[in-house]
Amino acid sequence: MMIPEWLDHPYWHLEQVVYWNRPPGRQLPIDQLLGGLQEGRIGATGRQVIYEDSRPPKLGQRVHIPALAWVDLKIGPCDFGYGDEYLEVFETDGDNWRPAWQDVRIKRDDAFALWGSPDGSSTKQPAVRSGLPGKPTSKHLYLQKLEARIETGEVAGSLEQEATFLKDYLESTYPVAPASGLSAIKNNIRELYKSRRQA
Repeated sequence: MMIPEWLDHPYWHLEQVVYWNRPPGRQLPIDQLLGGLQEGRIGATGRQVIYEDSRPPKLGQRVHIPALAWVDLKIGPCDFGYGDEYLEVFETDGDNWRPAWQDVRIKRDDAFALWGSPDGSSTKQPAVRSGLPGKPTSKHLYLQKLEARIETGEVAGSLEQEATFLKDYLESTYPVAPASGLSAIKNNIRELYKSRRQA
């Protein structure tokens, strides 16, 4: 399984953030990202596109983009031939939209905090959640799958078999999520598995 190198970087580009949190088979969660930026829950830096009369636009120095600024901005695919996965920040220009910020970067830990609150209060379904500070985890993914299997009567006959199934499920369905060892999965599902099997 190939893990993208950028997952270890402390700062991610916009498209990396939404790719990381993209539910399988669904659209990129751009609206969720924009909401987090507008609420100040995610901090971002970028280089502002400066327009001066009829001269070609130039880029400013990298600076922090205030949360209030995001109210009048939108995030969308770049229209310069880089493909739909490359995102850019736009501002209104009359009836049109024009590039406003480029090379926008977001702190990885902010993305973990927004989409993966440790207390489970988030209503969104991230690909990864933060367990301990700086320690992303996939635990919620296989626990959700276990609950679904218990409800449908598909749960395996032994803890070992169920943990093996969940490990394979995690690796095939969420290839960029942090890996979990078989022993860790067994320990984390033991109580739920036994209580639901007995019920």
